Amino acid sequence: MKRRRKLNLKSLYEYLKEVEPFSLSLHSDADGIYSSSILMDIFKVSKTTSPPFNEYNTDVAIDLGFPSNKNWTGICIDHHPDHPKDRKYKLYWDQVPTGLILYNELRDHIPKESLWKIVGSLVGDGQAERVPDEIWDMFPILLEERGYLGKGQYKLYTSAFPLFYFLSSGINAVSRLGFPLQALEIVNIAKTPLDILDNIEVRDAQEKFRMEEDSIYKSKPVVETIKNRFLIIKIHPSSSVNISSYIASKVSGENAGKTIIVINTKTGKVSLRGVLAKYVASKLNNAGFKSGGHSGFCGSYCDPDRIEEYLNIIRGL
Repeated sequence: MKRRRKLNLKSLYEYLKEVEPFSLSLHSDADGIYSSSILMDIFKVSKTTSPPFNEYNTDVAIDLGFPSNKNWTGICIDHHPDHPKDRKYKLYWDQVPTGLILYNELRDHIPKESLWKIVGSLVGDGQAERVPDEIWDMFPILLEERGYLGKGQYKLYTSAFPLFYFLSSGINAVSRLGFPLQALEIVNIAKTPLDILDNIEVRDAQEKFRMEEDSIYKSKPVVETIKNRFLIIKIHPSSSVNISSYIASKVSGENAGKTIIVINTKTGKVSLRGVLAKYVASKLNNAGFKSGGHSGFCGSYCDPDRIEEYLNIIRGL
C-alpha cells in the first residue's frame, strides 16, 4: 500500500476529483456494478460503458484488468493480476474485490446509507466474509433469511437464504441477460437493499436465467474428460445469455481437483474454474486466444469457428 502511495502521490479521491465529471468503464458483474454505483454516489460521471475485459479507453476503469491500450493514461481500480510495471496509468490495486478497495480508499466519502452496496460487491465475488463489521452493524437485515414458495412434484416447499445472497444473484442475472448498464441503473436508484430484492426487473431476470439454465441441463451437453484433469463442457444456450461462468462455478463445486472449461458455442465466451485455470489461460493466451483472470477463476474468448483448434490446445496439455 505504501509503495502505491509513493507512485501515485495523491489519494484516489483527489485524482477522481481532478477528472470529475469522468467517463467510466465497468466490469459486467456484481462487483463491477456495485463498485461503479458507489463511485456514482460520490462523483459526477459523464457516461458509463461496459466493454469487453481489458478493452476500455475511458477516464476511469473499474474491475476490468489491465488495459489492452498500452498508451492509456486513466485511473484503474482493479483486483486482477498481471498489470504491467511500465504502465502509464494510475493503478489502485489490491487482492480484494473492487468494492472493498473503494471502501478502504474512500471510506470517509461514501454516504453511510450506501454502504450496503459494498456487500453486493463482496458477495458477487464470493467473499462475504470480508464485509466490514460496521456494515453488518448498520444493516443487520442482510443477515436475515428470505425464502420463496415453490411447488415440487408432490408438495409445496420453501427455500431460505440470507438476504445478502440475493444482492449479487439478482444483479448478475440482469447483467448476464445482456443488460449490465440496466443493472447499474437498478442499483443506482435503490435506496435500500430490499429495493434490489423486490425489484420486478430483477425478479423477472432471475426467472429467465433459471429457465435458461434448466434448458441447458435438459439439452444434456456432452462432458469431455481430458487426462482426468479437465472437464470440457460445450453449452448451446437458446440466447446470447452469459451463462458459462455460472455453469462452470456450479460444476467446479462438485468436482474438486479438476479444472472446468465451459464454452458457450453461441457467443464464444469461455469460463475456466479450478486449480489449473490460470495455467490453462496462460497457454491459451500464448496461442493467440485472449484469456486471463485470477488464479482459479479465468475467462477466455474463442471464435465459434475455431472451437476445435481451441480445444486441441487444452487436450495437448
